[in-house]
Amino acid sequence: MLLTPSAAQASFLHRADPRAKLLALLLFLVALSQARTAASLAAGALLLALGAAAGRVPWRVFGRALRLVAILLLVTLLFNLFLTPGEPWFTLGPLRASRAGLERGLVLAARLGLLALAGGLLTATTPPLALSRGLERLLAPLGRVGLRVPDLSLILAIALAFIPLLADEAQRLSLARRARGQGAREGWRARLGAAVAILPPLFVGALRRADRLAEAMEARGYRGGAPRGSLHPLRWRPTDWLVVGLPALYGLVLWLCR
Repeated sequence: MLLTPSAAQASFLHRADPRAKLLALLLFLVALSQARTAASLAAGALLLALGAAAGRVPWRVFGRALRLVAILLLVTLLFNLFLTPGEPWFTLGPLRASRAGLERGLVLAARLGLLALAGGLLTATTPPLALSRGLERLLAPLGRVGLRVPDLSLILAIALAFIPLLADEAQRLSLARRARGQGAREGWRARLGAAVAILPPLFVGALRRADRLAEAMEARGYRGGAPRGSLHPLRWRPTDWLVVGLPALYGLVLWLCR
């Protein structure tokens, strides 16, 4: 989700350095690996709520993030429920559910859900270009061992920019099929067939966009591996330490309370 420039200028989290937000996401991921109780997971949810309030991010952004990983959360819960040994809870044919599996599945699903929410908060408050620039600056030391970090960051920026374009294209193709009366039938089989039918034109459109982008980059004299400057250089502000410090403090508290 891309916010308007006015909203970005009015939000503290939008103005934060992308390097700080990427480090905060990494520290939050490490901290979640230590969260094993309902209280520790609730503390992580509270930290995300504070981030959403600081970034003025609408709650529907988190709803979209959870919908994207809903199937993964369900599979994680079911796998742990039926494959973890322990005290039997109920049986479903040859499968036996355990209470230990339920607890383990809920904890792992909650971790994945909080991580998805943190990723949604990051992408909602940071433009794709800023994310790639921040990642490039963080991985810059790897350039000394031969890794072409600028090219990798450019690939990431292009991939992130193509996601909403492909989503809009898929929606237009779906609406075109419905206008021709090809997607009016209900049922999961009909919906699956309609989704598969739009893949070939979607793939062709993506290749066409990529070809046009390559021609535009060549026309502007782009050369892979060449050093590039930045119109708006990144500057680390004192408030960025707060963005990094809160998830670090969260992880430290969880580690001390183990």
